Amino acid sequence: MNPVVLAGAVPFVIGLVEVFKKTGLSSKFSPIVSLVVGVGMVILFSGGIINIPVILTGILTGLAASGTYAGTAAVKEGISNAINK
Repeated sequence: MNPVVLAGAVPFVIGLVEVFKKTGLSSKFSPIVSLVVGVGMVILFSGGIINIPVILTGILTGLAASGTYAGTAAVKEGISNAINK
């Protein structure tokens, strides 16, 4: 699998999870949805092949998306707190 495609998949996973949250998904389930969407996207990008490396790559993509979102939210909150003091 092309690493450039996987790097582009992370923001796409974040966006899809945000769409799910806007339609009523509780935020506490967003990491699980991120994993499922990541695995599903990697399976689609691999041409429907389902094996251990594809599944692990999908899990890593979902975890990267979830971590990126959480890290960005923490930085945003920290900046906001610093400005408001």
